[in-house]
Amino acid sequence: MSKRRRFLQDYQYLEDEDGKRRVVYTGKNYSLLLPKSRLIRPALFTLPFILAAVIIASGLDPNGTSGSPFIFFPIIVSVLPCAFILIGSLPAAIGKRVFNEREKYRSGNRVTVSIAAFAILHGISAAAGIVYQLGVIIENGKLEESTLLQLVFAVIGCAAALFYRRLYKKSVSFNPEGKTEG
Repeated sequence: MSKRRRFLQDYQYLEDEDGKRRVVYTGKNYSLLLPKSRLIRPALFTLPFILAAVIIASGLDPNGTSGSPFIFFPIIVSVLPCAFILIGSLPAAIGKRVFNEREKYRSGNRVTVSIAAFAILHGISAAAGIVYQLGVIIENGKLEESTLLQLVFAVIGCAAALFYRRLYKKSVSFNPEGKTEG
């Protein structure tokens, strides 16, 4: 089924008293269930900003690895998944609690896939940083501090994304309207 037609059956044409046809959503509605914990709820909405800070910190290398595209390019590209994480988390952050089928699919999938992409990109950057660092050690016989710092941020970014994915999958769920949690 094409992406465009996936949710077509959730909409129907209805005529109002004036005889005009309107498109009305008739599919399932889902309520967003968030944990009642005072620690987990804020973490769900602040961790994407921490991921963005990791990208910024990774890009602040004034010399060293800026010329190495295998390290720097994945970090630059990870801006897109980070933006999608923020966009996917935004409806819940601003207080939206009822989602239709399409919104549920887009929000939930957007966040989980983007978190995985972010972690993969930072993992690639970390692996490239290790290879680069080994090359520097073989060539010069010493560690390059700027590359080591960027490697640390790549590992932190990967670990933070994996932690956020686990937290999101455990904490956020969409329940069909009218059904109780259980």
